[in-house]
Amino acid sequence: MLLGLPLFAASANANTEDKARPTITWYGGNYPPTFIATGPKAGQGYGDKALAFLFSQMPDYRNMPVTTSFNRGLAGMRERDGACMFGVIKTPEREKYYAFTGPVSATLPNRVIMLKSRAREIAPFLDPRGEVELELLVRTSGMRFGVITDRFYSTHINSVLDEAAADNRDRVRLSEPRYGTLLYHSRIDYTFGFPYEAAYQFAELGAPDAYISFPIKGEPPLLFAHVACSKTPLGHAVVAKINALVAQPAVRKQLYGYFTEWLDDAARADFLRALQAQ
Repeated sequence: MLLGLPLFAASANANTEDKARPTITWYGGNYPPTFIATGPKAGQGYGDKALAFLFSQMPDYRNMPVTTSFNRGLAGMRERDGACMFGVIKTPEREKYYAFTGPVSATLPNRVIMLKSRAREIAPFLDPRGEVELELLVRTSGMRFGVITDRFYSTHINSVLDEAAADNRDRVRLSEPRYGTLLYHSRIDYTFGFPYEAAYQFAELGAPDAYISFPIKGEPPLLFAHVACSKTPLGHAVVAKINALVAQPAVRKQLYGYFTEWLDDAARADFLRALQAQ
């Protein structure tokens, strides 16, 4: 019994110290490959790895991940203190309700996704910089393209798609963002998507090198994402802590590096070039 007393005291002290740390609820979902909640690659998304790294640098907090939908996460941050989300795009409207860090990750915008074996077919629709002239491609190529119903790609892309004839016979409406199979079996010729989601889909098909992505003329070179937190004292404290971390070049390199694991060669080269230009 005497031997157990020091162990009990140590355990009690550890519990007391643990409870003394503020608890941060981190809302996330199952959005492969940003967050992968199930399957053999669970926890291996670039968002999963980035959060695990940030947690390791924030020992003064009890970081509690919670899987939920994006919209429920946004609602949760407005309802409670000490709630955060990784990878949120900052907008003026969102800044009214949430505290934002500086950029913690960068992604490429939506690109044209197609089979690598058919890449030569898009050559007539590329400008001298290798960017797709979207209006020309959609209106004159005769290739079948997939569009995910109600998805906002970007102001530019959606504008081009909206201006194209509604009864365009080349347009295939997709009910969900699982376009990899349709491309792989040539049911569509190209679509639009983030290169990292294409990487995940083709890896799931067992053909990780079967696709290629092309930048779209008029799209920004990079999209920056942030950590958003409750607009409360605890939320602001977490924002300040993360801002101090990402001010360090080594930390930024680590966080951005997780994203490059999910890019094809062409997209990776574009991503690294755009980062160097910042």
